[in-house]
Formats: sequence, C-alpha cells, structure tokens
Amino acid sequence: MKILIVDDEKLTKEGLVNSIDWKALHIDHVYHASDGIQGLELAKKYHPELILSDIRMPRMDGITMAEEVQKLSPDTSIIFMSGYSDKQYLKAAIRLKAISYIEKPLDPLEVENAILEAIESNQQLMQIRRSKHLHSQTARTRLALQLTYPSNSENCRRLIEELELNIRPSEIFTTFIIKTLSSAEEIPVSALEHINQKLKRSLAAHSLQYIHAAKQNQYLIYHIHGEHRHTSSFLFKIGTFFQTELQPFCRFFIAIGKPQTGIGKVYNSYASAVVLLQSSFFHGYNSILMNTDQVSAPILDDPAPAFSEALSRKDKDVLDTLMDGIYQTFTNSNSLLPSQVKDIYYKLFMHLQNAYRQQRLSSDSHGFGSESILDHIEACPNLFSMHQLLGEKTNEFFNVSGSIPQESSSVFLIREFIHQNYMNDSLSVKTISEHVYLSSSYVCTIFKTETGQTLNQYITEYRITKAKQLLEDPRHKIADISHRVGYTDGNYFGKSFKKLVGLSPSEYREKILS
Repeated sequence: MKILIVDDEKLTKEGLVNSIDWKALHIDHVYHASDGIQGLELAKKYHPELILSDIRMPRMDGITMAEEVQKLSPDTSIIFMSGYSDKQYLKAAIRLKAISYIEKPLDPLEVENAILEAIESNQQLMQIRRSKHLHSQTARTRLALQLTYPSNSENCRRLIEELELNIRPSEIFTTFIIKTLSSAEEIPVSALEHINQKLKRSLAAHSLQYIHAAKQNQYLIYHIHGEHRHTSSFLFKIGTFFQTELQPFCRFFIAIGKPQTGIGKVYNSYASAVVLLQSSFFHGYNSILMNTDQVSAPILDDPAPAFSEALSRKDKDVLDTLMDGIYQTFTNSNSLLPSQVKDIYYKLFMHLQNAYRQQRLSSDSHGFGSESILDHIEACPNLFSMHQLLGEKTNEFFNVSGSIPQESSSVFLIREFIHQNYMNDSLSVKTISEHVYLSSSYVCTIFKTETGQTLNQYITEYRITKAKQLLEDPRHKIADISHRVGYTDGNYFGKSFKKLVGLSPSEYREKILS
C-alpha cells in the first residue's frame, strides 16, 4: 500500500515520515510533497491508496488538490490536517468524504488511528468493488451464453436490466467463435485477461463493446456490438487480433458470424459462425473464417484410378502432381462436407494398401493394419493433417518398395495371414500351410530360408510386439492383453514375454509408464 503526505511545513512532513512505523501499518511506500500542485503530480504518478494532506498550502490548497485527485481516482482515501478550526474547510472535507480530519499540532497516535481507519475503509471498499465486479462478470457471462440460444429475449432483457447496460434496439452485433483444438484452459487466465483488456481498449476507440463467455471448455464466444455497422475488413482485423494474441498458447479456428441488428437476433450471428466452423476441416490451423459468397461444390473426376495407376507404375512425380491437385481443389472450401472428402481419401488409402500387397510388401509395419485406415482418417482434425498423412504414407511406400527386396509370394501371404490372425490361439503352422496351399514342411523351410527365422519364432515375436503396444495403455489389463495376442495361458504369455524382452509384462509397463 502507498501513502502520500502533502504539507508545506518541512518539520511536519519529516516528523510524520520518521515517527510512524509504516511497515507495521502495511504501508510499503511513503511519498511526500510540499504543496497541492506537487502533491497532484505525485498522485498522478504513483496512485497512492491514502493521502494525508494539510489544508492550507501555497499555490494549491489541500481541498482543491483532493478534488482533482478524486476525479482521477475516486477510491483514494483522504485524511486532512489543519491548524485552523475553519468551518468552511470542514464542510469541504465532509463533502469530499474525507476519512478523518486531524487538528494540528499532530498527535502521532491520533494520526496512526486515522490511517488504520482509512486502511480499513479502503479494504472494505475494495472488497465491495471486487464483489460487484465478480457479480457483474458472472451476469455478463450468463448473458453472453444466453445469446447463443434462440428464444432468449426475456432472459436477456432481465440480465441487461440487472447489468444496467445501455444497449439500444439499433445496436449491431457480430459474434466471434474461437474453437480451440483441445481445451480453452490451455490459455493461462492471466493471458486471457490481458487479451480482453487490450480488446476492450481497441474496441472503445471505435465505439464498440463486447460480452464474452467460454462454452463447453473448447469455445470462446465474443459478441461484439456497437451503433455502427463495420466493414468486413474491419471485422477481419478483429479476427487478426485474436489470431496474433492466441497463437503462442494453442491451435484454434476463428469464425466470424454475420452482423445482426438488435439483441434479439444475436443468435443468428452466432449460428452463422457455427456453420462456418463446420468448414474449418478444409482450412489450416489458426485460420480466420468469414462468410463469403457461397460457390457450388466442384464437380470432380474420381482421382482414385489415376492414383492407383501412378502407384503401380511407381511414378512418384505423377503421384505428387496428382496429390497437389487434389489438395488445392479441396483446401479453403466452404461448399463441401468433410465426410465427402474423407470418403475420397479413404479410397486413396485403400489403393495405397493394395499397392503394398501387389508389391508383396508388408503393410502392417507401416500403419495399415486391418482397422487402422479409418482410425487414422477419423483422428485427423482437418484436411491438411489428412493430406499430410497420405503424403507420409506414399513416401514410405516408395522408400520401402525401393529398398527392401521383394519376398516370394508365398512368404508374403504367410506374413499377411499371421498379421491378420495372430490374436487367434488356434494359429499354427498347420493353419498357415492350409491357407497358402503348401505342405507344413515346405512352409517352414521357405520361411526360414527367406527370413532367417523359424515360423514359430516370427509368430511369437509378432505377438510380443503387439503385446508391448497394448501395454502402453494402462486401461488394458495384462490378463486381457494375453488373450488379445493369442495366448490362452497367462503364465506361458508371461514367460514368453520375459524371454524376449528381459522384463515381465508388469515390469515392462511400469518402466514405460514411469
């Protein structure tokens, strides 16, 4: 806490500064001035919570100084000192709501008591202000959320009256929705408060205000409103402000709704922003989405046959050109549904998987298990990440097909059968040989010759590899994992695991999760 002592008598100032234990009063900074003009300058500079001031001083008296201070800082507590029993000054002090009026010569104990009273009064005032501010913020948040639902006029009217907001029927509202990819809680509270203060100052320069709220822990809603309709470029600048301020903290999309006149139509602006967010799939992270003239969806030739042909000929240049064209067709689209494009990419992934099989390359080790294509696609939050995944997988295909000697068709079929059936406890050399229409002895011989491993060694290693992947998820019980990788006997699974890994399944889990 800070105090400013204003007195033209040097001995009085020095006596106050040196005779009072300011630290005991929880006052950290003591400033002093020789008259009202200097006192006003220091008050503007340091914003003290308390002022202890003489009344009669040269150049500017204490009453005039206090009047000017209270214009700048109404919450400042003031204690007057005077050696004159002047009713005129006493009336002015009362009018200014001075905490106390102390007569000179000063009694240090009386001064301390007056300061303690002022501190208590200041703390009570701050508590009341914090309480009112919290109540106001809660009500404003409720209002911002109410505006995201239709048929909300009565509830909104009550909240507007409660907040004493001056919102005219002609007020124009524009809703901004910021969708964070994970959680809005990634943004520190202090950072969000700083952003909101900057936004408030920036909007005030254009006679605009806002009310805001968080929704579903993933969305930040801002209803910006004012008397004048602003251009799309101005609204985009506000979006750019959010974009710049939020980039250090998270990934997001910003949707700007259509401006609407009247608080009863704010929901329409909000709804148009929600519709825009559905097209965020086609935009890069941290993009700003605005309503533009809608264009019809492009009529596309199916790219899958050309994609498959380029893979079969191992023509990477043609494939890259084709993929660039596909991406450019879909990116920044506002007229397609994500499901339509996901279907197209699913076909491309399926052709890539078929290319692995045609080249007799094991697709499992490159992320194309029987269930993984759909899983990968659904895990992609936008077109960019889905296209990037396809690019990575096609590059892997060309790298693998150029660096690994092709297996014989028999060994390829054996591996694929094991990858698809390792979870069955009935998997054996006999079932494998029946699948590839070869004798058991020939299957064992050809597999050992080409891979350097016995068939049973390969099955065991493959099952243990799958078990290690499952052990990384603590939700899976070890007994369940044993069955899921083809072991009916949990003890035998444990022994096999430890023999290959050097740790028991529980020890391995503890090590990787610690």
